[in-house]
Amino acid sequence: MKRTAEAPRFEYLSENLYEISYLIAKNFKVLGFIRQGRKTAVRFLRTPELEKASLSYFNGGLISAIRFTDAYRRIKDAVFQTGQRRDEEKNEQR
Repeated sequence: MKRTAEAPRFEYLSENLYEISYLIAKNFKVLGFIRQGRKTAVRFLRTPELEKASLSYFNGGLISAIRFTDAYRRIKDAVFQTGQRRDEEKNEQR
């Protein structure tokens, strides 16, 4: 689990694409993204169920390989697009 000064208590942030993919495959919804330098954190609503699922991931929880792979591809693409848009905005400001 990751909590930074920018994350309110009701938000759960993660930069771990595998953990994020696991949570998405478990049907937790992404609230958005926080870009800090070259890293992107994914925001979730912090609930007891989400925290339990996160601990399950770190303790070897099982999930369908197809659901996990699909979630991984989708979140990887979304994180990449978030970074690209930010880079394009920087270039436009120059």
